[in-house]
Amino acid sequence: MIIIRDSRLPRFDISKKKDASMLDYVNLHPSICSRMICNGKYCEITFENQSLTTAGEWKHSSYTIVKSFDDGSHIISNTLSDGCVYLNKHESEWYYHTAHRGLPQDFAKIMCLGGFYIEKSKDEYQLSKLLQHRHTYCDYDYFSVTILPTQDCNARCFYCFEQEKKPISMSEDVVYATIQYLCDRLSPGCTLAYTWFGGEPLLSHNTVDRIISGVNAQMDNAINYSSSLITNGSLLTPSLIDKLKSLWRTTTVVLTLDGYDIEHDKRKSYKCTSKPDGSAYRHALTNISDLLAAGIRVTCRLNLDKKNIGQLPSMLADLKLYSDNPAFSVQATTLHCPDPKQSDNNRYYRTEELPTFYDEVLHLLKNYNLLSDPLKMLPTGQEEIALRAHLIR
Repeated sequence: MIIIRDSRLPRFDISKKKDASMLDYVNLHPSICSRMICNGKYCEITFENQSLTTAGEWKHSSYTIVKSFDDGSHIISNTLSDGCVYLNKHESEWYYHTAHRGLPQDFAKIMCLGGFYIEKSKDEYQLSKLLQHRHTYCDYDYFSVTILPTQDCNARCFYCFEQEKKPISMSEDVVYATIQYLCDRLSPGCTLAYTWFGGEPLLSHNTVDRIISGVNAQMDNAINYSSSLITNGSLLTPSLIDKLKSLWRTTTVVLTLDGYDIEHDKRKSYKCTSKPDGSAYRHALTNISDLLAAGIRVTCRLNLDKKNIGQLPSMLADLKLYSDNPAFSVQATTLHCPDPKQSDNNRYYRTEELPTFYDEVLHLLKNYNLLSDPLKMLPTGQEEIALRAHLIR
């Protein structure tokens, strides 16, 4: 077993007792750590000579998505807990035959903490609703907010849902009101997670500076805050990256690629560019390197449709440079028509085509050693429903 992403369900647990997460459990048991095999990027947990425990009181979570591979291994993720694990062939057999045989004790405990197994008596749907209300209304120590400092953008992507929106930016009054809104809801010592979105938020990076500095001043620098940024990456410079790291305390940047080389540049269709070599695609790759060097996690989102899917191997060949960096991950997803009434089936994938799309893409990512965080690959909404039905049947 490889724990790809730890479970986060305990943070929102409605009970007084706080169970350990998967990694907490591993770290608290030296006998497990002593059996781990590490390759520099992942540590694999083995379960040899483990006593067995009865599994008859458990059932599989309804929020689990499973991806199988030809060698019998599986990637299993849970959309309720955020847990994600890789199971080899034998562990996959344990997972599927929960009700028919005993399981190694540590394996069973980790799978329960990850949300993959739940007690048969639990109503998982009602539990999820309780947890959502707990997180929404009762968690005063953690506050998450998404802010659009501007709806303007320097790119002209044909698929963008904001194409028809006015390119307005925050006025000084709105900046002040945003600061007051946040400070009225914060308390000293709490955690504040900013997400900066747009438009292209870096067009208004000074507005972001004013909001962060204003909140810090009113709260006497007594809050713990961090930022994540969603950007096309074209405006990043070394000085801006320094500010992302220092004032913004940026932990993650989501940066988009729309195809390989010339196709990316064509689709982005930037209003102006000052790239030394004239290539926005190459500039984006440079920015990925610079962000990682600054200690900022990078998720590279690949926007794909039927007209650029053939370029995916070339894109992944370039991105393979970062495959050994645990701070880098790839999210490949399909484009959606801005106007569903005029959907072009020659360009956009239909719902029934999504399982084939993700089957092809997942295998390519694995072949290029870029399947480091499968949760970032998973679709949402109708895509998730279609893919999930295909994978678990």
